[in-house]
Amino acid sequence: MREAFRGVRRFSDFHGRLGIPKAVLTKRLNHLVESGMFVLEEYQRVPQRYEYRLTEMGLDFWRVLLTMWDWEVSWDPDPNDMRLRLEHLDCGHAIRPVSSCSHCAQPLQLADISRRPGPGQGTEPMLPPRSRRRMNASSVKSPGEHALRSQIIQSVGDRWTPMVMGCIFRGSRRFNEIEAELYIPPYILGQRLEELVGLELIERRRYQDSPPRDEYLLTIKGLAQHHYTLQLMRWGDRWLAGDKGPPQIMIHKACSHAFYADLRCSHCGEVLERERVKLF
Repeated sequence: MREAFRGVRRFSDFHGRLGIPKAVLTKRLNHLVESGMFVLEEYQRVPQRYEYRLTEMGLDFWRVLLTMWDWEVSWDPDPNDMRLRLEHLDCGHAIRPVSSCSHCAQPLQLADISRRPGPGQGTEPMLPPRSRRRMNASSVKSPGEHALRSQIIQSVGDRWTPMVMGCIFRGSRRFNEIEAELYIPPYILGQRLEELVGLELIERRRYQDSPPRDEYLLTIKGLAQHHYTLQLMRWGDRWLAGDKGPPQIMIHKACSHAFYADLRCSHCGEVLERERVKLF
């Protein structure tokens, strides 16, 4: 998705930029087409060739990608300083996106947000279980190595891990609470919690000695992912909620209004628009 926003459209260019196996790339691109993020367009008849173009649904994912990038800048720095920069074309400055309330325009912090049930609560579909073959990051030897090692990819790059993080964001801290909310197999939940502890996104705290019981709390590093989570919710409410509406309504305590999270320029304060920002 990141490379598509940077103008890559053809299979050979995706492969050259990312360096991942062709079979894996084919599977990922096909999934993005099937899910509505990309559409195939023919650019050559003989031999027949297609390119992958972002749909409106895919283009609307830009805020999610920006907040992922912004989290990495703060919490997963590149020792070679090869991280992309973000420019706001309207003010001409290199900037950071600031998550802000769509009603009062004030910056958002997790402690300032409450939730109430939305009209679509209880109707969100659960994905059928499937196996997941894990990649050993230490074995990656390609131009895409940094992207695959990225901590944000490790923490949101499979179907269960972001759901576990979402539960903890909503206040479920104990193993049995998360298991009941997600209907997740216990062995998978144990693996994901261990991985998140290893990434220092959550910490384990003993709340009962006999029998021993632990709960899981967000670290400062984990809390910082709430900007990404808010943008993912905004995108999901638009494209996945369906006719019944969003499953949750977010309330900004400072202004007492329902909101969605805008991204504003850290320099001029204006709301960022997709066509007016550039990663370079």
